[in-house]
Amino acid sequence: MIHALHGLTIGLSAFLLFLVQPLVSKILLPWFGGGSSVWLSALIFFQAFLLAGYAASHWLAKNLPPARLFAAYTALMLLSLFFWPMEVNLLAEGLHPWARIFVLLFFAVGPLYFLLATTTPMVQFWIAADVKSKNRNPYVLYAVSNAGSFAGLLAYPLVIERHFAEPFQRMGWSFGYGLYLVLVAACGIFYLKTARQMQQAETALDDFKSPAPAPPSSSRRIGWMLLALLPVGALMAFTHHVTEEILNLPLLWVVPLCLYLLSFVICFLFPAANRQSPVRTLLLLGAIFLFLVTSHRDIPIPAIFSLAAACLCLFAICLYFHGNLERAKPPKEQLTSFYLYLSLGGCLGGILGGIAAPILLRSNFELPLVLIVAAIAGLTSLPFATTRRAKTFIFAGGALLVAVSYIQNEFGWLTQAEHRARSFYGAYEITAMPAVEGRWVEARLLTMGNTIHGGELVTPDGRYIPMAYYHPDTAAGMALMRFADAENIGVVGLGTGNLALYGRPGQTIDFFEIDPLVIRLATERFGVLDSSLADIRHIVGDARLKLADKPDSHYDLLFLDAFSSGSIPIHLLTLEAVEMYLQKLSPDGIMLFHISNRFADLAPVLVCNAKKLDLVIREHNSAANPVLHQFPSRWVALSKNRQAIQKLSASAPGWKTPDEEALCWTDSFSCLLDVVRFSGRRQ
Repeated sequence: MIHALHGLTIGLSAFLLFLVQPLVSKILLPWFGGGSSVWLSALIFFQAFLLAGYAASHWLAKNLPPARLFAAYTALMLLSLFFWPMEVNLLAEGLHPWARIFVLLFFAVGPLYFLLATTTPMVQFWIAADVKSKNRNPYVLYAVSNAGSFAGLLAYPLVIERHFAEPFQRMGWSFGYGLYLVLVAACGIFYLKTARQMQQAETALDDFKSPAPAPPSSSRRIGWMLLALLPVGALMAFTHHVTEEILNLPLLWVVPLCLYLLSFVICFLFPAANRQSPVRTLLLLGAIFLFLVTSHRDIPIPAIFSLAAACLCLFAICLYFHGNLERAKPPKEQLTSFYLYLSLGGCLGGILGGIAAPILLRSNFELPLVLIVAAIAGLTSLPFATTRRAKTFIFAGGALLVAVSYIQNEFGWLTQAEHRARSFYGAYEITAMPAVEGRWVEARLLTMGNTIHGGELVTPDGRYIPMAYYHPDTAAGMALMRFADAENIGVVGLGTGNLALYGRPGQTIDFFEIDPLVIRLATERFGVLDSSLADIRHIVGDARLKLADKPDSHYDLLFLDAFSSGSIPIHLLTLEAVEMYLQKLSPDGIMLFHISNRFADLAPVLVCNAKKLDLVIREHNSAANPVLHQFPSRWVALSKNRQAIQKLSASAPGWKTPDEEALCWTDSFSCLLDVVRFSGRRQ
């Protein structure tokens, strides 16, 4: 019975730990643009609080006798109730995005998460302190903990998000936290009871006590930290890679994290699989080699195979290093120290990958760095590498690969990249496309991974002409040409500013852009904006928040171009958002949504908005013209004025009334899985 109580308590705490991460992160997305960087910043926060929880457990277990330990833990439980139930409020305006995320998360769930984070090491310490459980392996419960985390992570997108509104999600999580407090209190009471019995037994057997194991050495503790650091670094790097370079698929970031957690479950539940052997090392090296082959841009491989190879490589790295970590675990008397350094390594890996890398690097160089370090670790464990000479050769070769990879990734060596830059929101590349006779003319593109965010096309006489998803045959181009008398125009999403090429004297075009780096690239590296005849203004920040500050009936045309990647800002599509856009439009104004996306069909959401708000809706699909770098595009126009929509769509091919079934999203309920379409190849 008590074994089941321990397992249930640890499993529930881990379930709540990983359930709250996507739940709260989704609430934050409207304020930070919906990118994977928001999730990764939240992940760093949670790693830091996991470390704090493990450190607190280690200190309590090491310094307090059972009665005082239980009293201190009870005090922490009571203090956490001041932050229960969970509430999330917008705070800390003006700070860097990751700093704001940290402040928001601290006041929303920080103390609750902290107590949950103490559970796994603390309950395992209580088990280890029970003389009746001396033959019980408490480390198995670490597998139970990660299984609970795995379940919590999957439960949110697959069940909870699809069936429950956001207020009910928070209420349900808070109820689960209340149940957790009851369970952990029961575990603590049992620990206090058995600790007293054990103290009495130890007093009677003082002369026969075996000496306590020696404390772990500094090198051993550093080893635990490094073995935990590299898999987290790999998780961060592969998450960026699969969501930017392979598939811009919504919620794809869940897959790498699930594999990371699953590797812990396997390694700690089946320790026999962790024995060092050449086969285990060759599996790691084989997975790295397969990933390198499938990720080569010159090899036409379906995106699903590239994704599978990337996931296999990440999983192999996590299994290898987590297996080594399990083999290096200390006696159960030192398990809190082990978990402390494990979480310290995970936290450092998250900080390096999520904060340091975007600040210090221009590209996703951390991915090849992780691969090289993992390969070196694998090679040096093989039988032929036992000599100093062999290890020196491997390390020297690895250092050379790191240097070459750094130059190639950071400076675009041997590529068509003219410039690379990186921010909190992603890594950008400006690529020159030389003319190929009979195929396409010369152009320059701005990309993030495999998503094109615009570019520039210059005619031989020096004129800039619209390209990509904004050429004259698109709905956006038609709107700007047919409503040339529009005075105020709003555009959500800058790219390189191709829509500004339609600007006329007397017009004002407001570009809403969340990433200051995009504005810098568009103004300093491209000439599109400078060639516009309109007055161009840049407004930095989340478009919905910034649009809300504009006067009512201000815009004649409003373009929303933020939905082409896998990081879809849901809050820009909800019923409440479209209601606000209507307030900012003139009575005969039109809003146009660019919904070209290989993996998400957003038309049903806009159909619902049109029905709920009694709007006229039309959809336009334009064909591609590869010669002029004009891509197929899909736009949806909404307006209260039927004559305005008729003027926009009259005598032009490609217009139709959307026939999709309505799918309603509100600020309190939305689910990306309902719009995901699984298709597409890597570009």
